[in-house]
Amino acid sequence: PPLKVLSVISCKLLTDRSLVPLASHCGATLERFSANSVRGASDALLRTFARHAPYLEYASFIDVASFTSAGVAALLRRCPALAVLKLSALVSLKSDATRVMLKRSPALRVEHH
Repeated sequence: PPLKVLSVISCKLLTDRSLVPLASHCGATLERFSANSVRGASDALLRTFARHAPYLEYASFIDVASFTSAGVAALLRRCPALAVLKLSALVSLKSDATRVMLKRSPALRVEHH
């Protein structure tokens, strides 16, 4: 059966080097993804999900500090099924690009922890 849920919580040694190929290969069927406390993730992961995960409904990136508003905007723009996005430690979430994306997705629930 296709992979629909994946959680890599507190895997502090994971980086984009392993996460990006994972998102690329599994993204097509993934509906839920959690990578809380995965410090090696960057915008490259968000952009990969944006390109390969059209059915992603839930994404949690709590305690991941390396994302930018541009990466978040890419995810919001290209993942139409995304209903819940959990973030923390994102300093620049209030950028114009992200605010525009949030307005386009009124049903989206973004939780900033």
